[in-house]
Amino acid sequence: MEYPTFSEIETALGTVVDDPVYDRLNLRIVREDENDDSDGSERPVLRESGDIVESADEIAEIVADAILDEIRNWDCEDVADVLTTIRRLTPVADVSDAVRRYVEAKLDGLTSELPIADAYEERVAKVATYPVWTCDTAGRCLVGETVDGIAPIEEIEETKWAKGA
Repeated sequence: MEYPTFSEIETALGTVVDDPVYDRLNLRIVREDENDDSDGSERPVLRESGDIVESADEIAEIVADAILDEIRNWDCEDVADVLTTIRRLTPVADVSDAVRRYVEAKLDGLTSELPIADAYEERVAKVATYPVWTCDTAGRCLVGETVDGIAPIEEIEETKWAKGA
């Protein structure tokens, strides 16, 4: 099998290589010359697992999963942090249509599960028709149909979207 070269993978990944998760993957190149069926070609592998990397899409999905884990483990301290992390998925999704579909499906499932700071759970529930995805300990909420804005809970409560309005 012919594997992509390291430079082919990095070219296909574009700015994904600038993400700290990519650095943690620790890609390396090894020469296949010890196996009987080897053709002596070089192949990119993940340093820790030793898994062969077969495409830029595979790497992008691994990076996406790691970023999604960061989102899943958000501590409710600052909603701007989780929004920044969500935005890091954009260049990953841009790698290919297949990766975009993968990221969108994973993110759709995750945004409905984001934690809400305990002090704001009831208030967020009262504005249930407004697209609030999470709220931090200071009452700043991640909002919007595309999960792309921040608004204080007080401002949301004053909108026509408030429950019972």
